[in-house]
Amino acid sequence: MESDKSDKVLCIASFFDVVPDKAKNETMKIKIITCSRAYNLGAALQTYALQTYLISLKQEVKVIDYNPPYFSRNVSYRTVGSFANKNWMLQCLYMLYKVPQRFVDHRIFKGFLRKYIQTTKEYHSVRELEEAQLKADLFICGSDQIWCPTKPTGKDVAMYLSFVKKGKKVAYAASFGEEVLSREQMEFLQNQIHDFLFLSVRETTGVEIVKKAGFECVQVMDPVFLISQDKWIVFSSKSVKYKKFGSYLLVYPMSLADPAFLFHAAREIAREKNLNVVIIGKSKRGVKKTDYYVNNASPQDFVSLIQHSSFVVTNSFHGTCFSILFRKEFVVYGKEAKPNTRIDSLLKLIGLSERYTKDKNLIIDSPIDYNLLRPVLTKYLLASQQYLAKAIHSDENV
Repeated sequence: MESDKSDKVLCIASFFDVVPDKAKNETMKIKIITCSRAYNLGAALQTYALQTYLISLKQEVKVIDYNPPYFSRNVSYRTVGSFANKNWMLQCLYMLYKVPQRFVDHRIFKGFLRKYIQTTKEYHSVRELEEAQLKADLFICGSDQIWCPTKPTGKDVAMYLSFVKKGKKVAYAASFGEEVLSREQMEFLQNQIHDFLFLSVRETTGVEIVKKAGFECVQVMDPVFLISQDKWIVFSSKSVKYKKFGSYLLVYPMSLADPAFLFHAAREIAREKNLNVVIIGKSKRGVKKTDYYVNNASPQDFVSLIQHSSFVVTNSFHGTCFSILFRKEFVVYGKEAKPNTRIDSLLKLIGLSERYTKDKNLIIDSPIDYNLLRPVLTKYLLASQQYLAKAIHSDENV
């Protein structure tokens, strides 16, 4: 067991060596498992980005259509009012509000999967995946919070490629969403990743977790950065919702537990800059009559609305990513007692940590010099590309 681990460390430590010439023109069969059925904008876009980038490298790529109960439960019509099971009136009222939303979510995200993601057949459990005996030269898990120990994904061995019996196993930009793991969580992680050929995570804290588990690991960029700005513009070109808003500040709240916190700062900045306020959301809570409200935004709408905005206010990781991709002025407001590790890690990595604040009265609207950021972003993007190239073309197997 010790020799296996030391061999693994040596293998990963040599990650950024030159890719072997002999393999560069070979087409590999690659399968990806990620949160493709989570039905949220970030999950859909990172899935699309990783597959699209790998296909651009002339690889044969499919996303494993893994739809376990914990994903389907989130968009099921039957469970829409389960929180109010003890009060039938509350449940009925909630269902009247939520069922139409679930219908639209199904239409938007299932349609997106059908049109933009090349998938395998649908699987609902680890057992089904094991019985399928999926074949590929390379299996990739990631990105997104697939290894978050407090979410169902982080406890699901499928997200650690447990069903793979033959083929290289690689993690790309996996996220824990936490700074530390308990002893039990650490032991679970060690048991799941011991046979990975290469390991990479999205956050600095994730690198520390994996190294503490006894394995080498590198930090890479979220898959959405693998796609150029020009290609994202083409991807979202058919979305024209932005045209009716004039010059606007875009607000994208990932969570609306306290929308007033985020909206207060957004309206102050918009007032100073003479911008309209456009809010992407699934609830009108906190939305004023003077605001523009975009409900049921598709992945293309989301990208387009950020692209055409004059300023972005968000508490979302992927809202932050696309603000950077489109070189937007932006600020992240977080109400949490501790910073969002995903956003905090990204901003520190590229030298923009001052764009994150928990003070809603602190108005951050100073310009960002993206010319100064270019070398840093290029450095980490190149490292991420090299990681994937090495993973694809490595002759080693597990």
